[in-house]
Amino acid sequence: MISPTINSPQRTAAKVAGVAGLLAFILVVFGNYVLLEPLVIMLAPYAPHIAEEMWEVLGHKESVFAARWPAYDEKLASAGDVEIAVQVNGKLRSRLTVARGMTQDEVMKIVLSDPAVQKFVDGQKVKKVIYVQDRLVNLVI
Repeated sequence: MISPTINSPQRTAAKVAGVAGLLAFILVVFGNYVLLEPLVIMLAPYAPHIAEEMWEVLGHKESVFAARWPAYDEKLASAGDVEIAVQVNGKLRSRLTVARGMTQDEVMKIVLSDPAVQKFVDGQKVKKVIYVQDRLVNLVI
């Protein structure tokens, strides 16, 4: 998987000089222009000359500064999984990947079924659960 990723931009960069080569490399990594255009727009205030060149290579006639700033979507930003720390009596015992925004009850089912946690709980009664959503679970025994 990594070898084709390395080889393709390397061949393209040898054929195309400068910004077009950089753009070709980024295109291989991201896969299409639709994903690349917002990145070029966000690059423009920090590296205007390079951004203008990239924008032109992408086929735009107007300046990158005439383009509309990409919209922020809260749902897309908060989607996905997170890794939470699982502690027993304040000591890290496991890390689990769970869906972002899960409730304490849902997370506790997953935590208590984890073998790394089970060996420390070992049938003892959990006195207190400290849950910080999308961050950690601490079981006090």
